[in-house]
Amino acid sequence: MPLDLDTPLHAHQPLSLNERKLLDILRRRGVITRATVSTEMDLAQQSVHRLIEELISQGLLRSGERVKNGRGQPSPRIELVNEAVYVIGVSINTDSAVVCIADLGCNVLEQVTLRTPPLSRNSTLDSLDQTIERMLQRNGIEAQRVIGMGFAIAGFFFRRFFS
Repeated sequence: MPLDLDTPLHAHQPLSLNERKLLDILRRRGVITRATVSTEMDLAQQSVHRLIEELISQGLLRSGERVKNGRGQPSPRIELVNEAVYVIGVSINTDSAVVCIADLGCNVLEQVTLRTPPLSRNSTLDSLDQTIERMLQRNGIEAQRVIGMGFAIAGFFFRRFFS
């Protein structure tokens, strides 16, 4: 099913373990051939073909030119569609908050540091909301293409609570 911006993201099927593994291989290796994917995943060529076709139909991968590599038919190159989806990362520190946007290939498109200490939850959330909205606008990203957010809060803890 192609990525449809009019459909809420939760309506899309979650990715299988093998689909996530395939995306991770492509994220780490970049553009590779379909034959190389089969070798790296230790799956039958037919299974890899099915996984790749499904991810292409979802708009997460694209197929490129065919590359001759040994005997047999040339194998097409496969690559991530980095602009298909995006994620937001937020890190709250004692003296600042950092927000970044990354694409499917984990390329950071923009990072903003808010230098004001997060003194109140409501003012910090408002500031983060405005910052994220401006970052999405500057990068031409529709909110529907954001599929997740990671959130980290720095702090101290006493070891006795975690024994």
